[in-house]
Amino acid sequence: MPDLAALADPVWLITDDLHELRSTEAQRQLELLLMRAPAEQRFVLATLRDLRLGLHRLRLEAQLTEIRADGLRCSLEEARALFQGAGVELSGATLARTRTPQNL
Repeated sequence: MPDLAALADPVWLITDDLHELRSTEAQRQLELLLMRAPAEQRFVLATLRDLRLGLHRLRLEAQLTEIRADGLRCSLEEARALFQGAGVELSGATLARTRTPQNL
């Protein structure tokens, strides 16, 4: 990756809805990109389900941070503050319903 190797500052590549990437070849190419990218390259991959990417080496080398649903879940008080910050007032019962298992 000679073009990326010359980077002086970190460059972030953010990909959302990665679960929509169905091509096995495209997933293989993404895996190669992740494994061979220079240290200045950063990736944020957002997906609704785990993909079959060979990221085990990055995990073992502590080069991978994974944030799962439990790490993103707000407490009721955090959710209330978030909605209030947006100018939305919800009753306690409505706020509690936003956190039911089928909604998480």
